[in-house]
Parts: sequence; C-alpha cells; structure tokens
Amino acid sequence: MNRKELQLLGKLSIGQANSRFDVGGTSTDVSRFDGRYEIIYETTTAGISIQSPQLDINTVAAGGGSCLTFRNGMFHAGPESAGAHPGPACYR
Repeated sequence: MNRKELQLLGKLSIGQANSRFDVGGTSTDVSRFDGRYEIIYETTTAGISIQSPQLDINTVAAGGGSCLTFRNGMFHAGPESAGAHPGPACYR
C-alpha cells in the first residue's frame, strides 16, 4: 500500500476495532488496532527477554506460500514452500 492508501484506511478505521494482516510467503503477521496502537513492554523471542516498548504484533508460522501436507495422520505446515526449495531455514 502506498502512503495515501494507508492514510485513507486509517481514517476509515477510526472508532472501529480491526485486525491487520501481513501475509508473506511463509509467515503471517497479525496486529489489532482500536483507535490506538497496542504497545507491549516485554516479550521473549528465542528464549531471550526483550524489555522495550514495541508494537504488539504476533507471527504465525504459515503464510501464503507454505505448503500444507498430511503425513503420518497429521497435518504439517512447511518447511516446504510453494515458491522456494527447500523452503525457509527457520523450520530446520
């Protein structure tokens, strides 16, 4: 989206709670907006605690390019990707 589109989206969103999605090839970032940005002050990533103001954005492990497979009676998302071979290194 360009700057004007983002500004219009912001104006249309005033007074309404909504969710934002950024769908990438192998992950999707999700946030919520309810007239203000949601800020968190502590998070843990890869076992490391980070204490700093930051936007509350959560990432899920399946994006638009992740391949869903059924193996051994279970569904699996990744590591195969529709656009990359062998897929993202983060699944290894």
